[in-house]
Amino acid sequence: MTRKTKCEKYICESIHDFISKKWNKINLKKMNLENEPKDKFLLEVQTKFETAMWCLTEVMGWGMGENYFKDLIVYEYDENSDYVIMLGGKYIKCTMNGDYTHTVTFVEPKMKTIIYFD
Repeated sequence: MTRKTKCEKYICESIHDFISKKWNKINLKKMNLENEPKDKFLLEVQTKFETAMWCLTEVMGWGMGENYFKDLIVYEYDENSDYVIMLGGKYIKCTMNGDYTHTVTFVEPKMKTIIYFD
């Protein structure tokens, strides 16, 4: 088992807290979670990074009454592949790999001034 990075741990903790608070808003049948005990599922979200990412992208995106995921996105490089989210005041760049796993890193916004003449 690989160790989680600080960013992966942060996502697991943040999504665990969100799902814990919003559990009743999840369409459990639609997400195929109707037979899943809440406590067991929350433990999996907290300990398994890819489960937390599934909650972030799928459950928060279309498995609840509203799309919470789209409100987190601050920049998209490519649709469904690379994007930056703001989660709890921190910017995180997310990349979906070819095997449907994710690579995440904390990032900071950068500003560039461009001078040009007509």
